[in-house]
Amino acid sequence: MTFHTEGQIAGFQGTEIPLPESHFRRLGIGSRTTFFRWERMGLVVMKIGGRRFVRPSDLNAFIERMNDKNKQTKKTAKGELP
Repeated sequence: MTFHTEGQIAGFQGTEIPLPESHFRRLGIGSRTTFFRWERMGLVVMKIGGRRFVRPSDLNAFIERMNDKNKQTKKTAKGELP
């Protein structure tokens, strides 16, 4: 019997488990179209066996980046310097 330690299993990085994109859609975070758009904007989406998976930490980081970017855009629009 062979035991694998963390990092030895191919394709598995860290201890966070990616969740199906559908999980986040059921929570009302975004629609299928929103997730496709976010992927084009830089959200890390893993495709495994025809299903799409997202790590919660990747989604949180992406949303924070978008919020920060929007705040900077609003400040610039008001004439404030970043």
